[in-house]
Amino acid sequence: MNAFYALKKTKAAMYSCLIAVLLNVLLSWVLSRYLGVGGIALASGISMLLQSLYLFGYLWLKTERTDKAAFLDVFQESGKLTIIGAIIYGIALWIHPLTLTLPIIMELVIISLLVFGLYLALSILFKVSSLHGMKRIRSSK
Repeated sequence: MNAFYALKKTKAAMYSCLIAVLLNVLLSWVLSRYLGVGGIALASGISMLLQSLYLFGYLWLKTERTDKAAFLDVFQESGKLTIIGAIIYGIALWIHPLTLTLPIIMELVIISLLVFGLYLALSILFKVSSLHGMKRIRSSK
């Protein structure tokens, strides 16, 4: 959003937010009937994803597109994160039945630590560029 404010394109940012909220409400209403609370979470994720894609496309079309490498980097990193998310989701589904005998707080702690650890390990394995900031912070100490 800050890029839109810096470019004085506040209407585009406002309309994208308005459409995302309306889409979120509509999808939440529809998906909650079939998936319960999970449908509301899924609706939020879908609406934010579509808003991000719209804003990225808008910026891409309204600016000079001489740097095609930046565009490809965004899709490459998004692909890596999608693969990581799918792997973690599959493992969490596999582990979840094993934790049902534990108290709910223990299940939450175990699954949370597992997801965080797997995300970090797979991000290092796939060389996700968002970790470069963490490396810079660690090396500056």
